[in-house]
Amino acid sequence: MINKEELRARIEWTKRNLQFYALFWHDLLKEQSPEELEKQINQHLDMLIELLKTED
Repeated sequence: MINKEELRARIEWTKRNLQFYALFWHDLLKEQSPEELEKQINQHLDMLIELLKTED
């Protein structure tokens, strides 16, 4: 099991990744399909949900 500090860091890292996708969506579309990007975003969302469940 991970400690609270590491858990918070992982949550923050995941949130930053999601912000990155939101900010650079149009630029990322030049290199990847929308489906690929959505898959990656969904993976980060799933990870965030699991981390937040662990936090409680």
